[in-house]
Amino acid sequence: TGIGPPGCITDEVDFREEGDKNWKTYPIEGDIERAKAALAEAGYPNGEGFPKVEYLYNASPGNKQTAEMLQEMWKKNLNINIDLTNVEYKVESERRHSGQFQLARAAWNGSRFPMSFLQIFATGNKNNNPKYSNPEYDELIRQIRSEADIDKKTEMLHQAEDMALDAYIVCPIGYGSSTLMLKDKVKDLRVSPIGDVVFDYLYIEE
Repeated sequence: TGIGPPGCITDEVDFREEGDKNWKTYPIEGDIERAKAALAEAGYPNGEGFPKVEYLYNASPGNKQTAEMLQEMWKKNLNINIDLTNVEYKVESERRHSGQFQLARAAWNGSRFPMSFLQIFATGNKNNNPKYSNPEYDELIRQIRSEADIDKKTEMLHQAEDMALDAYIVCPIGYGSSTLMLKDKVKDLRVSPIGDVVFDYLYIEE
């Protein structure tokens, strides 16, 4: 529903939970009719005459499944054909970072703070794959870095996320997850909201 995932915090408040309640985010169920109307407004009613578009992704069973799912939904709901290009990660990464793509699969592992997910879209950031450049966004990011008031900082973080979503430079479709299997005697293994495994407090109970 947004760029910053669950577990990101601003002053111990979950950024995603707060954002989904009070700010503009993507609806889980999508909006096919709105997409059809936008397609028609752009000059492609029912997908007619829509140009060839490539979706770039790196090889893995999960990425392939996601790409094929998206391809099927675009065809079924909008009658547009998307070509899938599956390459090794090194090739995909080089193309994505150099801007040689139309649509591309990407993932980002940030910290517990929303800023780590939002600052990458500032002008000149080496991970700004869409090459997004907006002076207003850049200024907002600069203000967030220097703002001491937590309430004002949180509000500006949500404003930055909304700005990135409104520009359609990124379309969040999922948040990563991890699975752990532990024996019952393993106690107090801790996992952070972003998946870091903390062994500092672990002990074995015989």
